[in-house]
Amino acid sequence: MFRLSAFLIALSACVFGVTSDGKLDSIYSVNEANNVTQASLTCEGVVGRVTDCSECYSCDDPLIERQKAHNIMRLTLNDVNCASSEVICCLSQSLLRFRDKDQDYTTCGKYVPEGNPRALRPTLRSVLQGEYPWRAWIYRTPDFSKPLCAATYVNQKARTLVTAASCVDGFRAHQLQVLFDKDPINHDPKDVIQLDIHEDYNKVTHENDIAVLSVSSVPDDAERACQSIQPVPHGTACVAVSSDDFFINQAIPLQHNCAEDNKPLHNSLMCAAAHRDDYTPELGAGLYCMDEQLDNNVYMLVGVYLYSALEGVAAINTNMTHHINWVNARANEHMQRQ
Repeated sequence: MFRLSAFLIALSACVFGVTSDGKLDSIYSVNEANNVTQASLTCEGVVGRVTDCSECYSCDDPLIERQKAHNIMRLTLNDVNCASSEVICCLSQSLLRFRDKDQDYTTCGKYVPEGNPRALRPTLRSVLQGEYPWRAWIYRTPDFSKPLCAATYVNQKARTLVTAASCVDGFRAHQLQVLFDKDPINHDPKDVIQLDIHEDYNKVTHENDIAVLSVSSVPDDAERACQSIQPVPHGTACVAVSSDDFFINQAIPLQHNCAEDNKPLHNSLMCAAAHRDDYTPELGAGLYCMDEQLDNNVYMLVGVYLYSALEGVAAINTNMTHHINWVNARANEHMQRQ
């Protein structure tokens, strides 16, 4: 019946998403091989119900394993032969909290589809200036011909941006400037006044490959990206941007699928999956995933791009949720020194 990696099932209580990691795909692939008759179709389906809007996963999914048992609702999938083929585990969407309750999410992560200033999109995948108003670029002063890398604006009070340590390692703050747009004529460079590279940064393995920098001022039209307090579930659709300003549609896979030479990714890293022949994100650029809520959809900074692996299908990023406390601590220190 189904071969999709993500699909929707409608119940009387709600419409909820079921995300497959391959195991559910195999269930439906087996079912499809059986002789399907009109009578047998009455058997196939979901047994059980949920009480509100829920998201469902394979029961051994890491997201399920992190939850308390009493929060998990189990549903049974019946195959076309009226046999129980699999149990899936569901969670109320209210429990999937990616936002810090003490932070204001009304002033971050707001996408501007028409760009700023307003402009026509030259191609379907073109990213307009100001469309993601937290994007920025780091330059070695006074050379503005080509950026060293990209960065993401994350903290308004401390005027702090996040980038890859591998981009700014070896530089001092006074050697760097930041632009919030790529206009070669009317650019307005901002001085970097403070720079911190993670104390456990490993140049060889890229573990803890992250740096924060604060600038002298921020343009009025710049908006910060939001920060997620938990890893987003696998199957989440996200977006990155190439150096020539094209959208790159990416998705979060099961992280163990990105292991290289049978070595799992370090906790300070995470991966996203993209088409093998697609554009490549900029070094230091953000991986942005939308957190959808009823009255306030915002983009979260989930990763900082480092390099591509597995023949180009895996984009390896610094794991922002792993470093959120470190980033916020450095931003607070910067603010106190200003």
